[in-house]
Amino acid sequence: MAFNKYTGSEIMKKTILAALVPALLATGAANAAEIYKAEDGSVLNMYGRVEANFVNKDDVNGDSETEGSVYARLGFNGRQVVNENMAVIGQAQYQLSQEPGSSDTSWNARYVWAGLDMADAGRVEAGRVASGLIMFTDIGDIFYAGGDVVAGANVNTVDSGAALVFRQDGTFQYRNSFGDLDFSAAYITNSSIDYGFNTAARYNIELGDMGMLVPVAMYQFNKADAQPKAVSSVKEYQTYGVGAQYFLGDFYAGATYVEEKFDAFAGGNDKTKGTDAVVAYDFGQFVARAGYRYQDLKDAPSSDKKIQDRWTIEGQYKLTAQSSIFANYSYNNGHGQTGSALLNGSGLTKKEGGVASVGLRYEW
Repeated sequence: MAFNKYTGSEIMKKTILAALVPALLATGAANAAEIYKAEDGSVLNMYGRVEANFVNKDDVNGDSETEGSVYARLGFNGRQVVNENMAVIGQAQYQLSQEPGSSDTSWNARYVWAGLDMADAGRVEAGRVASGLIMFTDIGDIFYAGGDVVAGANVNTVDSGAALVFRQDGTFQYRNSFGDLDFSAAYITNSSIDYGFNTAARYNIELGDMGMLVPVAMYQFNKADAQPKAVSSVKEYQTYGVGAQYFLGDFYAGATYVEEKFDAFAGGNDKTKGTDAVVAYDFGQFVARAGYRYQDLKDAPSSDKKIQDRWTIEGQYKLTAQSSIFANYSYNNGHGQTGSALLNGSGLTKKEGGVASVGLRYEW
């Protein structure tokens, strides 16, 4: 069975996820507007997002401050039919970002790739693809605000162009499904790394009236080119994790466990670990989400070393099918550490405390 064709249970799962897990919209699979369609079934879609939000948090001195920011995304995906068993496919998505406290905005490429959909033989994609690792990262990436993922937090210690573990330039990927098993495998090479590869798999377990359980696993490896071309002291980077999703009606729950491993050019290695646990319920016009994250990054070879011990709650109110207002609050019991603290050896610094945000998002 091809990756883009779904059984009834898969349709149920994706319908629930589209409502509960905003990260699914990252690939442009939902809410796309058809701007061209040929008689042979070839199609070109456009989709996007605009969002404004305000964030209140404690600054480094412990004083409360509120900052606003705006985001926008614009993307196109298309399908050109070759014959009944093959089509050329592709996607280009860009994001305009303005971080809180900054007046600078810039467009950055999120996904740019082309490929072939070969029906039951699967599909291949090449470029800055939407990696199959998204099957794993989507488990915990459910919030409208604070959408960072626990997996692969330090992938850019080797690949400077990798914004996240599931977006790397120079990726050649194969995806397919066999029955209830979805899987992906990819080879990566670009200007920052000698080579890399990743793989992910998930299995849909029908539980009848008890819903659906979906265990997921992933693994990624990156090897840096020799210094001084390498972007850091890390020669080899690995991340691996296991997790599961559970679906029952309008209820969703997910949990993951992830580790990262770093091997340095000079010898020695470090390791980080993290876990996510999230729940969500769609009441119709209102969606409630909550989650817990523990992430120990103090041994990571980067300037943003910290321990997260964070609770998050969020409410989303749907104004229309494509627009929502949302409010999010998170509190981190862990400790933050700055780059200067690393240099002077002062160790872990203050707790990060609470962060509250409200926003308005429109998608099409």
